[in-house]
Amino acid sequence: MLLPYVLENPIYDLPVIGKRAFPPDIRKVVPNVDPDDIDARRGSAASGRRS
Repeated sequence: MLLPYVLENPIYDLPVIGKRAFPPDIRKVVPNVDPDDIDARRGSAASGRRS
């Protein structure tokens, strides 16, 4: 049950592919999101701080 998430998450880190793979999941919450609306935040999750 956890395996699909483990396999899918590294794809989101790829520069071009990740930006295209992530919007279908976001559209469940924000229906009209485009890949151009998404900016990756590097290091924020690894540092454990919120900004």
